[in-house]
Amino acid sequence: MVLSIMKNKSDTYKRLVWIGVIILIGIGALIYNEYLDSLPQRYTIGTIYKVYKPPKGSPVAAFKYVIENKEYEGSISISGNEELAKSGARFLVEYPVDHEGSGILLFENPVPSTEKSPYQGWSSKPSFN
Repeated sequence: MVLSIMKNKSDTYKRLVWIGVIILIGIGALIYNEYLDSLPQRYTIGTIYKVYKPPKGSPVAAFKYVIENKEYEGSISISGNEELAKSGARFLVEYPVDHEGSGILLFENPVPSTEKSPYQGWSSKPSFN
């Protein structure tokens, strides 16, 4: 009986520790994302190369973009943008300076197929008429 009670307390303690670790990781991710948002942003062109539905969650678009001849990949939920998110579609990608791999595709900023991105991207958001 005493052994059973001690085992239950030990299991409860382990669960609480794991929950605490998960919460700390979540808070750390939020703080890191806020940090990235606070940095100066640059812009380049991203191209969707695949639209798919993962086993859990909403449909996603996978995209690629190039900065200084280096290719990066990202993915983004297409919820609310299903009509825009087609393979081959091009949109602006916003990325923090010195964190080029953290780019976010901007569905509200489509890019014409004739437009080319500068080698290091744009320092301010371009508009295409």
